[in-house]
This record gives sequence, structure tokens and C-alpha cells, in this order.
Amino acid sequence: MTGFQYIGITAMIIFLLISIGAMVTKRLGRIPSLLWILVWVFGIIALLNPNITTTLANSVGIHRGADLLLYIVVIIMTIGFFSMYLRLRQIRKEFTLLVRKLSIIEVDRDGDCEDTR
Repeated sequence: MTGFQYIGITAMIIFLLISIGAMVTKRLGRIPSLLWILVWVFGIIALLNPNITTTLANSVGIHRGADLLLYIVVIIMTIGFFSMYLRLRQIRKEFTLLVRKLSIIEVDRDGDCEDTR
């Protein structure tokens, strides 16, 4: 094994343990935890036997395993960024509604309806 494999496997084992801990303590949902656990396990397997990624890549018509991993990462990151974008839009909408409701409550409580233009 190379030095990179030792470092990579060690890092992935740490992330695997963190993911398991997050699932056990319910800091992260069950499905996201299981997905992360699968990512770390597959990463460890790929580092232990890099030829697996090449074989898998060849089976889907890609020549190199590294290319397959790059494509997968780009797709997953695009999905993640899009999900975060949608979630941010939802949070902004909820925040706007909350500010409106608080403003109405404050005006009703204070009885202050002067025109501030």
C-alpha cells in the first residue's frame, strides 16, 4: 500500500465513525447517515483495490476509473448545490413571511399605524 492509501483509508475510517456517531445520536437522519456510511465504505474499498473503479468504469463505457469517480462527484455535487439552492429559497421565503407577521403583530400591539413615507 502507498502512503496515500494509508492516509485516505485513515481519513475515511474517521469519517465513517463520525457518520455512525451522527446516526446513533440522531444528529443526522437515518437515510443521510446510511448514504454517507456507504460513501465511506465504497471509498475504503476503492482505496484498497483501485482496479475495482477501472473495472466498473469499463462496464459503463468509460476508460479510466478516475474519470468515472470524477463524473460521479460532479453529478453528486450538482445535485447537492441544487438542493441547497432550493432549500435556501425556501428559508428566505419563510423568513420573509415571519418578518411580515412580526411586523403586523408589532403594529397591532403598539397601535402605531403612522405613515412613514
